[in-house]
Amino acid sequence: MVTITLMKIKDSTPTWPPTGGRFGPNFPIPVLDDTVFSAWRYDGTGDHVRLKLRNEHGTEYIAAMQLPEKVLEKLITLISTQKDLTLREVGELDIP
Repeated sequence: MVTITLMKIKDSTPTWPPTGGRFGPNFPIPVLDDTVFSAWRYDGTGDHVRLKLRNEHGTEYIAAMQLPEKVLEKLITLISTQKDLTLREVGELDIP
């Protein structure tokens, strides 16, 4: 019998929740109830993903997350196939 160990996205990254792409008084800080509507690999790195989010006020912004490369591609696929996930739900996704 083969046992598959599942790990949550939030346990696969050194920083949870992810950090905002820009800092300052006019840029949102990621909140777990914000909606994630796209994800892509950040050019030039093998282990960073950018998440595009929308907060409760409709403001769109980008947050960055570092993940192992094997997890990163699976996350991008999951986000592209499951619409309107909250950041909290993304963190709870199981990755084999």
